[in-house]
Amino acid sequence: PQKAVEKAIRRIVQKYPKEVEENQVGFIALDKKGRHGAFGIHKGFNYVLYQRNENRVYEAGNVLG
Repeated sequence: PQKAVEKAIRRIVQKYPKEVEENQVGFIALDKKGRHGAFGIHKGFNYVLYQRNENRVYEAGNVLG
């Protein structure tokens, strides 16, 4: 899941270089085994995942910091 979201975000940044400076796009991906990944254009894209009876906050990676 992590590689997929990183690839998608990098494609958006390449295709729309001017627009991404002022806009945030983030993706979260999950697979059937419970693995997850997330990635955004800018820093500050967080998400919460509930697993094993616990909520946990994750900070996604980003392209532009």
